Amino acid sequence: MRKIARLVLIPLALLATAGASTVDAANWSLSLNSPSQSAGPGVTTVFDGTISNGSGGPLEIDAGLGFTLAPETDLFTLDFAPEFAALNLVLPAGGYTGPLFTVSWSTGVLPGTLGQGEFQLAALPPGDPGALTAPFAVHVPGIGVFCKEPTPFLAAHASISPDDSLGTPVMAYNVASEGSIRYARVVSHAWVQELVLNGVGASAAPSLVLDGGRKPRVAYYKTPTGDLGYSEKTGTSWVSVVIDATGDVGVAPSLAVDTGGGVHISYYDATSQDLKYAYRPFGGSWSTATVDAGGAVGRHSSVAVDELGSPFISYYDETNGDLKCAHREGAVWVSEIVDAVGTTGTHTSIEVAGGMVQISYRDETSGSRSLRLATGSPGAWTSETVDSAGDPGFSTSLELDAFGQPRIAYRDGASNAGKYAAKTEGFGWEIGTIDAPANTFLSMAMRETGDPLILYGGTGSALRYASFGTCTTVAVEEGGTGIPALSLEPNRPESLCPRNHHRLRARSRQPHRGADL
Repeated sequence: MRKIARLVLIPLALLATAGASTVDAANWSLSLNSPSQSAGPGVTTVFDGTISNGSGGPLEIDAGLGFTLAPETDLFTLDFAPEFAALNLVLPAGGYTGPLFTVSWSTGVLPGTLGQGEFQLAALPPGDPGALTAPFAVHVPGIGVFCKEPTPFLAAHASISPDDSLGTPVMAYNVASEGSIRYARVVSHAWVQELVLNGVGASAAPSLVLDGGRKPRVAYYKTPTGDLGYSEKTGTSWVSVVIDATGDVGVAPSLAVDTGGGVHISYYDATSQDLKYAYRPFGGSWSTATVDAGGAVGRHSSVAVDELGSPFISYYDETNGDLKCAHREGAVWVSEIVDAVGTTGTHTSIEVAGGMVQISYRDETSGSRSLRLATGSPGAWTSETVDSAGDPGFSTSLELDAFGQPRIAYRDGASNAGKYAAKTEGFGWEIGTIDAPANTFLSMAMRETGDPLILYGGTGSALRYASFGTCTTVAVEEGGTGIPALSLEPNRPESLCPRNHHRLRARSRQPHRGADL
């Protein structure tokens, strides 16, 4: 969910300006000189531009600023520039060129914070209504500082998911010593666990998702029998089923739940060396299908669904050393090569948003091992190198922030460190270290606010948890909603951000409402 704060200036008394009632905003134009800028903590960024007049008369306006941040913070101030406010909300016949508004960061804002917004001008009646808009973005360089804290759990593998209703992480993890899967959440500032089921062996590799109703769902590999299993919590009990038991199937499953409650799982059939897929519609029964059987294919699979609930699966073609992606057209699965340069396509992770597919993966080519990202749609792909230092790209976990920007957590085999790569449109890739060692596995999820939640393990050590800022802030009292009540003011058509207070200031020489929040 994007968090938006909006401020609109409206004078109490309309200014009597000759010709203002006949001016059409459609005859004016608006442009920003530098719509995307970077600014460090404690710095004020000035956005200037030109408002041109094609009508020959002055224009009486409302001025508005919409602004969204990820990760969410209240450490900023949004101001109209004094030069612009001095126009008294009437644009002169000759137009205006100069400062329009500013964004001021506090010294405490996190590196890696991204803000996107829209500067708006709207013609006031009795003139012809119209609106001019210009998007803008401002970015604090760097990667946020990760807090790290241990959990009380030893695990062979684990998967993390956000509970955005409480602002806390939850996780499913495989206890190798007892062959079980357990589920843990934060209650009263401490991790509390419960048993999901026993008898899964030491390599269950659970994949966890919370659905729209906050119900946890877990897919896993039952190593003693070579089956694909699935568990979900109903009330206070866990219900578990075997989905596929034909041969040795279910290796390294990946789970997604669509907005309609349909459950999607991609997995590897080790007996046939095929990519397989399981699906259960809301209220329906499980079905399975072979997606790709062309050689040894299907390892390192990852599944995601688009806004319509259509599944996309990224995976490794071991026979040819290629990255592939499969999508469904009607009842037919269509697979295609995404990257075939060298030996590439292991450790995939996929996300789909706005019709765009993004896949993080590892390039195994000798002498050029790297972490890469493929972007595109069926039939049209581009690929880029994210990190080529050391031996990167193990256990990639791709998420999109509140603006759809890619964020990748992964392991570097050379340093045994967990690393984090963030790409911001117009600013490129930035890379930071999460922690070391992180040499067994890594799992990442993203809060709605744009904060990463990262779970990772080291040989013989307990699970560790990392996020931005202070980890203890994720722990809230059981029973709390985490979302305070919020009232809306007149002339603010969009709700402000829950769990957050954006401070906006605007200055004008005319009396106005809604100028200070």
